[in-house]
Amino acid sequence: MPIEPDSIAVLSASNREELQQMQLLRELLTEIYVIVVIPDRKDSTIRLAHLLLPRFLSQKESDFADLQIVLNKMYSNSQYSHEGKLSEEL
Repeated sequence: MPIEPDSIAVLSASNREELQQMQLLRELLTEIYVIVVIPDRKDSTIRLAHLLLPRFLSQKESDFADLQIVLNKMYSNSQYSHEGKLSEEL
């Protein structure tokens, strides 16, 4: 199925096993922005999460204020890039 430009996937793993299962999705995530919510801050967990090539990592114990800021910025950037493309086409 085609993926829309500037698509964002927020993947939340409640434990390390879920994060390992998410590795099966890696090939499907190459053309979208990925954000991963990890279950802990262990080095091995962070290394595993980075295999998904995320733009941002957050932690499940977070208040998600950082995630909100990142998502807002990604959305704003995508709106700006689409407006620029539209004006170039006209």
